[in-house]
Amino acid sequence: MWFGGNKVIGGTLTPGELTTFITYATQILMSLMMVSFLFVMLSRAMASGRRISEVLDEKVDITDPAPDARGKTPVTKGSVEFRNVSFRYYKGSDEKVLDNISLSIPAGKTVGIIGSTGCGKTTALMELERQGALVIDCDAVYHELLASNTAMLAEINARFPGTIENGVLQRKKLGAVVFADAAALDDLNAITHRYVRAEVRARLRAWARQGGTAAAIDAIALIESGLAELCTVTLGVTAPREVRIERLIAREGVTRAYAEARIDAQKPNEWFAKHCSYVLDNGGTLADFQRRCHQLIQEVLS
Repeated sequence: MWFGGNKVIGGTLTPGELTTFITYATQILMSLMMVSFLFVMLSRAMASGRRISEVLDEKVDITDPAPDARGKTPVTKGSVEFRNVSFRYYKGSDEKVLDNISLSIPAGKTVGIIGSTGCGKTTALMELERQGALVIDCDAVYHELLASNTAMLAEINARFPGTIENGVLQRKKLGAVVFADAAALDDLNAITHRYVRAEVRARLRAWARQGGTAAAIDAIALIESGLAELCTVTLGVTAPREVRIERLIAREGVTRAYAEARIDAQKPNEWFAKHCSYVLDNGGTLADFQRRCHQLIQEVLS
């Protein structure tokens, strides 16, 4: 600029020529800078490529357990614990990425609750809520899906034509089919259980992302639907047959004959003892049952 300014003052160079010279010189310098930048990035890319190749070629020392017959990896505890862990991307590395790291991440607890009519399952669920657990009512989930999940409705209608009208399940039509045919009922359960299970799994994941550490699944078909597989433990709530009959009559005002028929159609107490991790008997007073619920749930969640 100084040299060009003197030329302009001396009359040997016009301002337009000086401007043109500066423009072209700037473009040439910018092109040279781009070329040099390309060489810098190329050298970095080559180094990164060699590094990635080293990591990919390194043999893995830590492997997952072999999957079971269903193709799922068994998880016995679910918690994560590191004790004085050091890590290099490959054995020949000069520096460790992690050096002497210790941490512990406890597993979340999911309790499956199951019980027949008149056993007091609601009391156990209320205790879980008091202790900070998310309670998922699978019956409510099912009805929400009936109102919002078009894919499930489409599957039901494909298997049972005419039971969905204007996007609404016709319960009487469907009931007339499935309650008269055990195979049809099994097909219906196979469809609805799959969608309910997927929704429950999604809610458990969302709860865990929010920091929740305890949850409860309330499902009539907890075992049969596969929902028990999502649970850390399963809790069955039982009560003597006569106690359940009296509770049902007092609660719903039904006849004794109806109450007996309804209760006898459900699973016996022995079934819960066989299929559940824990069984709570609710044959005494409400205060006693609440106390034992509190103790057992506190033990399970600890």
